[in-house]
Amino acid sequence: MARNTKHARNITVANTEYHWRASGNDGYISITIWPKHSAGSVISCSLSYQESWKPIGAHCLLSNGDQIVVTNRLIQRILLLAIRSHNYDPTEQGGHFNLRCIDSEIDTCDAVRAKRKP
Repeated sequence: MARNTKHARNITVANTEYHWRASGNDGYISITIWPKHSAGSVISCSLSYQESWKPIGAHCLLSNGDQIVVTNRLIQRILLLAIRSHNYDPTEQGGHFNLRCIDSEIDTCDAVRAKRKP
């Protein structure tokens, strides 16, 4: 099955090459990962932006603009989670491998954070 690699990034984990892509949505980041050289299942999951908020009035909040940035470090953690905890096998054909929201399943304390431009 041919998969669209436009705007996809590359990573190698456990001797397997993968492509990955992340996109922002309302309230969460969608992540898609697939093996580069096999017909293994596509992994999908999401992370919240995990940004901090500041009050700007009695009932309003404004993001500090410090949301999480998806990097190869996070993608590696997601792949290892899928392989070790969810028995993902990149060589096994299948449909979609959906991990859903993984905020509580991977460590993001050292994740790169965006910075709001002044």
